[in-house]
Order: sequence, then C-alpha cells, then structure tokens
Amino acid sequence: TYLNDCFITTTYSSITHEFLVNAITSHLITNGYTIVVGKVSSSVNKMVNTLSIFLPTEKQRLSCHALEEASMLSPQFYLQG
Repeated sequence: TYLNDCFITTTYSSITHEFLVNAITSHLITNGYTIVVGKVSSSVNKMVNTLSIFLPTEKQRLSCHALEEASMLSPQFYLQG
C-alpha cells in the first residue's frame, strides 16, 4: 500500500474513505503481508496501526512501524512501514 498525497485530504490529517477501503481490502487479500510507504512516518505509522487491527495477535507481533533513520524492508515481517 502506497500513501500518496493525492489520497490525503487537504488538511493532511486524514485519508479519504475510498483509499482506506482499498488499503484494507488489499491488506486482507494479501493475508496481512503489507508494506506501507509514504513521505511522513507519522502518516505511515497511522496506517500501520489501522491495518494491524485486522491481524491476529501473533501477526501483530511480527509487524513494525516506520522509523525516521532507517528504511529497510524485512521479509520476516507481515505488516511494515
């Protein structure tokens, strides 16, 4: 799932309903294997937190938030920012 500025409302504080539906649907179709990419880590982490609601506890433990100082992808994680 890619967070692009065109999916974010003019206040940059929330995403559109359509994008949220598409992101959740995609997340469920991929069985929770989702990478969230965006320009602002707080927005990415907000989406990671939202999508993690749809994961069982054991998969939530194998997920991670976006970090400002690192941008590595790790294949052992289900949901990552």
